[in-house]
Amino acid sequence: MVVERSAFYHLRKQVAIWIYPALAGTVIFLDWNNTRLWKSGKKINVLDKILGSEQAAYLPKPQQKVLIMGTFTFSYLAKKIFLNDPAHYIFVPALIWFSYCWNEAGIYKRSMMKGHSKMYADRLKSIPSNHHDPWKW
Repeated sequence: MVVERSAFYHLRKQVAIWIYPALAGTVIFLDWNNTRLWKSGKKINVLDKILGSEQAAYLPKPQQKVLIMGTFTFSYLAKKIFLNDPAHYIFVPALIWFSYCWNEAGIYKRSMMKGHSKMYADRLKSIPSNHHDPWKW
C-alpha cells in the first residue's frame, strides 16, 4: 500500500527540524548587529538613555546622526539584501547545498535509529513474551 502525503505534511516535518537552528541564528545575528550599531554610535542603547550622557557607555558623537530603525520585518531584509546588493546571490547555492546536506543527515540519522533504539532495551527484555499488554507491565 502506497501512502501519499501532501506538501503540507512534508513542510510540517521540515519546520520541526529547521525551526531551532533558524531561531538561534536569528538571535545571534540580531545580538551581533545591535552591538555593532551601539559601538559605532548609530544607535543608542536604552540603558544609556536611562543613565544619561555622563554615565553612558556608547553615546554617539554630536556630529553623528542617530538612526533608530522601526520594527524588523523579513520583507525589509529581503529588499535590503537582495534588491539593493545582488552580490549576496552568490551565497544562495551554498545555502541550498548546506540545507540539502543537513536534511539528508537528519534523514540518515532517523533511518539508522528506526527500530534499533537501545533506549529502555533492558526494560523491554524484562517483559514476558506471553504478556499481552506491555503498558500494564
